[in-house]
Amino acid sequence: MAHILVVDDDGAIRSVVRFTLEMAGHDVMVAGEGEAALEAMEMHTPDGIVLDLMMPRLDGLGFLDRLAEQSQAVPPVLVLTARIELADDLRGLGHRVLEKPFSPRALNRTIAEMLGESQQGHRVAG
Repeated sequence: MAHILVVDDDGAIRSVVRFTLEMAGHDVMVAGEGEAALEAMEMHTPDGIVLDLMMPRLDGLGFLDRLAEQSQAVPPVLVLTARIELADDLRGLGHRVLEKPFSPRALNRTIAEMLGESQQGHRVAG
């Protein structure tokens, strides 16, 4: 399946997301904040990113800015957030949004849709 990077400072949420995605057959890498995620991406570019917004050091929005500056090909991003007032802005930037709390079923469905669209885009472009 896909290689997914999960970025969230809440260890419980990271564990739930990791378990859910691994049970769906994905390879999962985790980071507790944006700086660590950028470092992880230097070693391996993921097929998709699951990202929290509110984190210490480098938050989700800062991570997205830095990622756009550093990379020409940004993997698809699913933002997990309790700050639903930002959902329309994030969708406008091309990101998926899933409101916390979320169900494992909703997470798997959204990841599958996100990765399917990304793969279709690669086929058309390639």
